[in-house]
Amino acid sequence: MTVEAEKMKQASEKRFKAAEIWQNVRVPIPELDRGRADHRNLIGVVLEVKDGFYKIGTKNGVLKSLYSRGQFDICSEVFITAADVPETEVSVRQAATAASVGTGRGFQKCSCSGKCINNRCKCRAAGKLCNSRCHGSNACTNE
Repeated sequence: MTVEAEKMKQASEKRFKAAEIWQNVRVPIPELDRGRADHRNLIGVVLEVKDGFYKIGTKNGVLKSLYSRGQFDICSEVFITAADVPETEVSVRQAATAASVGTGRGFQKCSCSGKCINNRCKCRAAGKLCNSRCHGSNACTNE
């Protein structure tokens, strides 16, 4: 069994070339951790390599978990540097929510009657504009 394990390890090392420190990578975001309109990947930079596992930093912080080489792809261009990574540790879901174009997991909508003039409206309280999902064809003052 140890011989077979060694063969599998060598095949993996042959297929996935080692990433270097300061190299940009793409980490896939699981479907449960992102909204429908959000990005499918996080752009990160390799900060440290320890025993074949990689510590990756994003613009929103250092990812808590360590990644094996098969869990991310190497980017050919430079998008961020290690200087762009804050010292805080974040989970993949927190980093995905921070990089989200929406509110994280899904779209926000209010259930107001169409006035939306005070902060009881979820959209207005969050500093967002109401959209077509909120009121349908009813007129709204927060559009």
